Amino acid sequence: MSDADIDYSDIPKLGKSFWKAAKLTMPEPKDRLTIRIDHDVVEWLKKKGSGYQTRINAILRSYMNAQSDGARTAGHSHTIEYPVAPGDVRSCLQPPLAPTRSPISPTN
Repeated sequence: MSDADIDYSDIPKLGKSFWKAAKLTMPEPKDRLTIRIDHDVVEWLKKKGSGYQTRINAILRSYMNAQSDGARTAGHSHTIEYPVAPGDVRSCLQPPLAPTRSPISPTN
């Protein structure tokens, strides 16, 4: 589905009051690191399109939040709101990767 196919008629226009109250939230800086990941995992992430590193971060954040009962880390002020293509990260984070408790947790 392209943007031109989307019906926006039921979405109200955003007025000036919305923009006056709008607040710009910049993402926190990321740490650069080197990590070794199994080849098939990388291929699967890359097969989903560009932004595989963003997907890795979103998957890890979802897992982290699930392990800490949704609690955010100190100093982290935003939820997972990354610009993604339809069916991208959010489809990758469906039940197997976003459980209340991880299936690989040693406490299960």
